[in-house]
Order: sequence, then structure tokens, then C-alpha cells
Amino acid sequence: MAIKKDTKVAELPEKTIVGGSAIAKRTAARLAAVQALYQVELVGGDVQEIIIEYITHRFGYELDGDAYVPADEELFSSLCHGISDRQEDLDVIIEESLKNRSIDKLELLVLIILRAAVFELLENEKTDAGIIVNDYVNIAHGFFDKQQPSFVNGVLDRISRDIRK
Repeated sequence: MAIKKDTKVAELPEKTIVGGSAIAKRTAARLAAVQALYQVELVGGDVQEIIIEYITHRFGYELDGDAYVPADEELFSSLCHGISDRQEDLDVIIEESLKNRSIDKLELLVLIILRAAVFELLENEKTDAGIIVNDYVNIAHGFFDKQQPSFVNGVLDRISRDIRK
């Protein structure tokens, strides 16, 4: 099925969703946004199409007998669009915070995690910076050994202090 670029998430068919707390849904949205944006970087594609793919086929379903918490669809969509739209601005902030390191030397997934966290630190003032940083450091732990999550934590601590003075 071809998905039109102007399709809105609210127009998608309803589905049966497994439960999950609001906190778990926001955490799932952050992880899904990182995964979706990584997918866009690797294989290309339209961000809106990826958002629709995730919402219609990945959120809140059972897979091999495991039920997955559905992501907060509004936060997920906002993260994907915002990070995609402001990528250059986010990269400048990240580059300025790096100590003796070029943004070009970062692993793609680390860069996407940093972009997502920085975007949310800038745009989601209602959520405590520590919660945002912690969620993205935990995402890094899910993909990497100790070195990269520690790096992500250090960079985000510096950036969050500057952004949330």
C-alpha cells in the first residue's frame, strides 16, 4: 500500500493496543524516534512515511508472544519531524559541546541519539532535563558497551546545563 505524504496520523485505522504507563510510552517514543531516524539515514525515505510505518506496524503489538508498550505517538511524531527539520541547528549545538572531537567522527547512531536528546531538551521544557538525559543514555546502553553511553552522558550533561540554565 502506498502511503501519501499528506496522510495524517489521526487518519490511520484504529488498532488494538497493549497497555503501558505514560512514562513507558514516552520512553518507547524516544527509542522509536532514534530507530526511525537511523532507518531514514541508512536507507533514505520520507520521514512522514517512516512515522506512519512505525505507528501502523510497530507500536503496541505482540511479536513472537511478547507484548510491546506502545509509544506516545504524538511525542514520536514530534521528535521525528522536529529532529529532521532542525538537524543542522542540532548538529551545531552538538559540535560546540564536543571536546577535541569532530561531529564527523561520531558513529551515526550516537549522533542520532544526541540529536534527539538535544531537540527534546530545547523543545520539551515541561520534562525535567535529567529525565530526558537519562532516557537517551539508557537508549545508548541498549546499543553500545560502556564507552558510548558514558560519552553520550557527558555530552548531554554539558548541553543540558547550557540549554536549561
